[in-house]
Amino acid sequence: MLDAASYFYAVLAVAMIGVRPVTGHIYDTYGAKYVIIPSFIFFVIGLFLLGNAENAALLLTSAAFIGVGYGTLTTSFQSLCIQATSPQRTGYATATYFTLFDAGIAIGSYVLGIVAVSVDYSAIYVLSAVLMIVMLVLYLLLFVRQKNKIEA
Repeated sequence: MLDAASYFYAVLAVAMIGVRPVTGHIYDTYGAKYVIIPSFIFFVIGLFLLGNAENAALLLTSAAFIGVGYGTLTTSFQSLCIQATSPQRTGYATATYFTLFDAGIAIGSYVLGIVAVSVDYSAIYVLSAVLMIVMLVLYLLLFVRQKNKIEA
C-alpha cells in the first residue's frame, strides 16, 4: 500500500480536473444544488474510504472520490460567492472567499493536528467525513431551503 500512496495525489488531481467540465455544465444548466449535494456525498464517501483503506485499490479509490468532491465543492462555492454579488464587487467576493477558505484550512489543520495526537489518522478521516455530513446538513437547511422559499 505504501507504493500506492505516492499515486494518491496524482489520482486526486486527475479526478479534480476531469470532473470539472461535466459538473460545470450541470451547475450552469440545472443549478448549484445539483452539483453541491452530490459533491458533498462523494467527499464523504472518499473520506470514509480513506479512513478505512487497507489496500492500494481502496486508497486510490478514496483519492478519486475526494478529488471529485473537493474539486467540485471548491469551485461551486466560489461560483456561488461571485453570483451573490454585483459585477463590480466580484473581486471582493473572490478575495473574501479565498481568505476564509485558506483560514478554514489553517484552523482545521491546526485543530485536527491536535486531535491526531490522541487518535490515529483513520479516526481523523472519519471525523472529517462526519464534519462534512454536518456541513451538508447546514447547506441543506440554510441555503437550499432559503432558495426554495424565494422561488416559491
